[in-house]
Amino acid sequence: MSYLSMKQTLAMRSRLGLVILAWLSMPAQGAWDLDYTLPINAENYPRAPVGAIKYSINTAYEVTQPVLQGQTLRFKVLIPPGTSIAKISAQSNSWQCAPDITDAGGNIIVSQSERCPVMDGFDHDPGDFCAHNPTAVNPSPCGDGAYLYPQDLHTVTARLLDILYPTEPGSPETVTQPRYAYFVLYQQPQALGAFAFTSNLGISFGISDVGLYNQWFDTVIDGNTEILTITLVTNNGTVTSNPSGINCGHGGTLCSENYTAGSVLTLTGTAAEAAADGFAVVSWGGDCAGANNQITLTMDTDKICTATFGAQTSPKILTITQVTNNGTVTSNPSGISCGNGGTLCSASHTTGSRVTLTATAADGFAFASWGGHCAGATNPVTLSARTLAGP
Repeated sequence: MSYLSMKQTLAMRSRLGLVILAWLSMPAQGAWDLDYTLPINAENYPRAPVGAIKYSINTAYEVTQPVLQGQTLRFKVLIPPGTSIAKISAQSNSWQCAPDITDAGGNIIVSQSERCPVMDGFDHDPGDFCAHNPTAVNPSPCGDGAYLYPQDLHTVTARLLDILYPTEPGSPETVTQPRYAYFVLYQQPQALGAFAFTSNLGISFGISDVGLYNQWFDTVIDGNTEILTITLVTNNGTVTSNPSGINCGHGGTLCSENYTAGSVLTLTGTAAEAAADGFAVVSWGGDCAGANNQITLTMDTDKICTATFGAQTSPKILTITQVTNNGTVTSNPSGISCGNGGTLCSASHTTGSRVTLTATAADGFAFASWGGHCAGATNPVTLSARTLAGP
């Protein structure tokens, strides 16, 4: 599992700080006094590494604007496809509830539960906020409609750690389409003072479907990139790229990578070694063309390239040496006719082809045995040109 942590500040000297500053300066919308939509960009939603099975994203935001007594705060967070869990965390010196307010006789006028911030996370839009809890006498204090009430929220007495997704029994185990989750906070009017975060606000995503997440990232977040995918017809070699990113075949699993649109890549096919001769790049296919082990391509669109590794095609030479000149050796396919007047004692054969040698003894003699690569007493003898001496 990979981990990425990004701290975003409001510093005017940084580009990212300017983005967050503009975000935190958004006017309140609807019934929420402070209503923030967290940024959706590659800094907050980075691409998961190719080959990752699971991925964890941890982002951080500095929030300096306080929530005054009687004010509401809402964070709107995009939950990307592939997510199975999302959390929010933070610290503050303002979590604690103030003491009960009592009269001279010790009777509670304002309870402690009404003198602290209340908050919660939701994986769906909870609706507008109504500061007055329903009662039997007044079941709809804010009128008709769907409302979130103070009684629907909870207090925090230590470090905040709330679930943003999933919070509903019917929520999918893994998000398949982008959706928003919400964190809301209400600083009740009888609190001692304003509420403020004293640490960065942290949002974390647990990505269980990395392929689905990266597909969303490539389409939505990083639209200025193209995807290169390598397919090996035979697993007799490895394809690598320059710039790096592809290392596919023979244990290399990086067969797909994103590259900046318009960038130029060099792909190199390195053949595996076999017992006697080895393999070579026979051809490239798909969006790549060529027969050399190295090709160049421009990433002007998504591309799928196929690499085919096959046996080397350089010929192998068969050479016959007779210990005694008392017979003739011939071959099928033809090319060898050696001994007793035959002088064709060497011939080239295609790598991988099969050659049958027949020894015919002269009158008065009998075949004894083969030696070298043909060692044995079987006559005729068949051998593969793969095992013969090289050119």
